[in-house]
Amino acid sequence: MDTIDNNNNNNNIITNTIDDEFWLKYSKDGISKNLESKEKAAARLDTLLISIWGVYTSIFALANLFNFVSSNIWQLIWISQPILIVMLAKLLCTLVLIPRCDNQDIAYINDVASIIESYKKMISNAKRELKMAIWATLISIISVIVAIVGYNQCDPNKKIKEELQTLKIEKEIIANKQEINTIKIEINTTTNTQKN
Repeated sequence: MDTIDNNNNNNNIITNTIDDEFWLKYSKDGISKNLESKEKAAARLDTLLISIWGVYTSIFALANLFNFVSSNIWQLIWISQPILIVMLAKLLCTLVLIPRCDNQDIAYINDVASIIESYKKMISNAKRELKMAIWATLISIISVIVAIVGYNQCDPNKKIKEELQTLKIEKEIIANKQEINTIKIEINTTTNTQKN
């Protein structure tokens, strides 16, 4: 701890005092910064999950509203599972932010060893919960991607939809050919009438 002696206004002597109070403050600051960094990381993950949840749920709701999602129960489960996984990951992020204390974690105020042990348990618990939250977040992002891509690949009506699309295109091509033929006939008749 730095202290300043002001014996004379002109003489300022800085003396360094390193004692138990200094080390206790140093340790407390290190532990609190460690816990704060884990809480900040969990808060950022939570914000990311809120964004993913909002966007995916909106897309899912709109797809259902406009009947882009079939009524097949397995497809509905396939598409809705990312919502549940994102909610689970959000819960794990929230658990990192909630301070908890078990009866075994209680530190006795006069026992330095129990205080140190208590802080070690708090940090290791926060680290473990943050790792679980990170993995759950990655799994939720992957599940969203797999649900979107997988739905398009596993659609049982995919062949029917492709055939309908092909028939529509063929119908448009036939209609355009007929229109081109009528235009050609009109051009020929107008050129023939102009020659006569």
